[in-house]
Amino acid sequence: MYTKVLAGLILVSTLGFAQVLKLGDTINPFSLPDQFDKVHQVNSKDYKLLLVAFEKDVAVMLNDYLAKQPATFLDSYNALFISDIHEMPSFVTKLFALPKMRDYAYPLLLIYDETNVFPKQDESLTVIRTKDNSIVEIEYIKDEKDIEKIFR
Repeated sequence: MYTKVLAGLILVSTLGFAQVLKLGDTINPFSLPDQFDKVHQVNSKDYKLLLVAFEKDVAVMLNDYLAKQPATFLDSYNALFISDIHEMPSFVTKLFALPKMRDYAYPLLLIYDETNVFPKQDESLTVIRTKDNSIVEIEYIKDEKDIEKIFR
């Protein structure tokens, strides 16, 4: 629990007071816990692709795709899957969601506290590409058939 609180404070302190990310912005390093409470340092030098889900159906759509891939798939694309679960009731998170997430073959970074840093569209996966420490592309994926296009 301490890890979640600390990671939330780190995220809020580095991202929470910023505007919504846009093209050309630099993503300042921040930390988020995964489904095992392991804290990951996130920066746009190490990760070139951030996949951010804000809704359960969108997260399930991406997970269904990733479940068919090798365990190292996201790593091979320098990609991270981030899921914003701040609206999920904590008892649902603890009793149902986290146990299921722990079966995933990849780390799923979790946003436990509300933040308005990542751009979003309803019912869409936010795809953020970085190069040379700057955001070079932001796109939104709504259909499962379009997920494969992300990994080009």
